[in-house]
Amino acid sequence: MSIILAVASGLFAFIVAAILLSLGMRDRINMVRRLKELTDKETADSPIKKQRQPKRNLPVSRVFANELSTAGIRMRPEEFLILWLCSILLPSGLFLIMDAHPVTITAVVIAGLTAPPLIVYRRKAKRLLLFEKQLSDALMMMGNGLRAGLTLQQTMANIAHEMPDPIAREFARTVKEIQLGSSVDLALNNLVQRVKSMDLMLTVSAIQIQRQVGGNLLEIIENLAATIKDRLKLKDDIRVMTSTGRISGLIVGMIPVAIGGMLMLINPEYIQTFFETSMGVKMLIVAGCMELTGFLVIKRIVTIKY
Repeated sequence: MSIILAVASGLFAFIVAAILLSLGMRDRINMVRRLKELTDKETADSPIKKQRQPKRNLPVSRVFANELSTAGIRMRPEEFLILWLCSILLPSGLFLIMDAHPVTITAVVIAGLTAPPLIVYRRKAKRLLLFEKQLSDALMMMGNGLRAGLTLQQTMANIAHEMPDPIAREFARTVKEIQLGSSVDLALNNLVQRVKSMDLMLTVSAIQIQRQVGGNLLEIIENLAATIKDRLKLKDDIRVMTSTGRISGLIVGMIPVAIGGMLMLINPEYIQTFFETSMGVKMLIVAGCMELTGFLVIKRIVTIKY
């Protein structure tokens, strides 16, 4: 027991030290990252250099940063990974000190492992839905600004100042990138990569085409606002029509998992049989495959492409 307490205390001290160190180095790391992004954007502005550069995959930290930014979580990737590690180790270590059953500890570890990514996914979906609802109003505001004689950058600044989050925060970041020397096309492409919205992609593509070949930007913006509003209405109608199937699939799929998790916590000896015998392991594998198949089938049925 003393060894476990010593290991847990050392791990907790290491995590606290890592958090304090990351907080102390935040300003310096942000400055270095912004300078690197600006230099990368300057090289990306040249089409010849962009063609000569080999295609590279994004680092893991950049992928985490994009995911957290898309979910609206104001946290660095290192901080999120530390919290994720804490959600796995601290509850499981507490149950281990309390001499809990191994099945219960396994259930706690699985819960800590899956909870943070699930929270990020749910926040991403909720924020994307809210962004798409605000996009048509933002385009109408942009059209009114263009009609009044403002430039495209000024209309985006008005959206950042006058509309609520999340669209205000994303457009404010885009305007800031342009003010720091990035081109309009590159800043809009970064906006699309962060938000990952089909409606926004359609809008940015139309604006970029107009900037290249010319045309009436005001008319394009007004047509886009009407199109996106119709798409949003159709999406809401589809969501209402498929709500029964989605809720039924969620309830049917989560009942076995919830019952199994409750039994792991309340009566682990009852569940232990499935892990100790070969027949029990086969039954768990078959049940997991059937659960996954049912989830995919229901998701396929209720997902309507339009």
